[in-house]
Amino acid sequence: MLSTDGDGNVYIKHVSGDIVLGTNNQSQLTVKKDGQHTLNNNLTISNDLNVLNNLTASNNVAVSNDLSVSGDLIISKASANGIKVDTSTPTYGWRDIIGDVSPKTTGAGSAELAAFRGGSYRAWFYTTNDVADLVYHMPHDYAAGTDLHLHLHWAHNGTAITGSLVVTYGITYSKGHNQANFDVEVAPVMTVYTPDIATVPQYRQRIDEIQISSATPTATQLSSSLLEPDGLILVGLKATTIPTITGGSTNKPAFLTLDIHYQSTNIGTKQRTPDFYT
Repeated sequence: MLSTDGDGNVYIKHVSGDIVLGTNNQSQLTVKKDGQHTLNNNLTISNDLNVLNNLTASNNVAVSNDLSVSGDLIISKASANGIKVDTSTPTYGWRDIIGDVSPKTTGAGSAELAAFRGGSYRAWFYTTNDVADLVYHMPHDYAAGTDLHLHLHWAHNGTAITGSLVVTYGITYSKGHNQANFDVEVAPVMTVYTPDIATVPQYRQRIDEIQISSATPTATQLSSSLLEPDGLILVGLKATTIPTITGGSTNKPAFLTLDIHYQSTNIGTKQRTPDFYT
């Protein structure tokens, strides 16, 4: 039975068979008597959507408020599908691949381990030509074909700072599962201008970022089309130039961590190995 109220809501109740909404046999929403819900096209909900059993969508589902599913939420296994954010301009959300900076510790090019902010925590402080190495494992929720952005978290102990921080990266990538060799390194350079202490305050956490992959890569970028789960990105870091820092204990920049921003489908792949999306 179909009924409405004074607020414009439509209620369907006491139905023994299937409910199909749509035209010309192209259903927008099918609610079957066994409790399953199937979407053949797009569904946009301005408020809450509550599903007591399973919800299967062939295309897009946009919910402005809460989505509550008591059973399974089933999403296509294809690489182009996932959970996006923002109902007006949907896009895959950002996550981090965390990198642990492993500096050289002996000989030329070695960073200095010293107290940060005069406390118990010790950080690695870098001067010109100091180096470090990092490795990143591509996650299974990586949105295929999207671009990567490498960002350095850093700080300093000084009361004055001038000049620039210049960091040169050497980056190589390989697919996993015995598919490919590591590529020839690309060498992007990140330059951060540090004109004064007001711009780069003492103890302030800085995050400075460069794009390291693209669908149409430059000579200093990886190709986003080659990236996939279980690939490895190897990064060599070199402090090419450091700013002049004075007034602190250990007057060098401290490199705290180096991470990669990536866009996530917010779901894993169906398969553990290639082809991940079959």
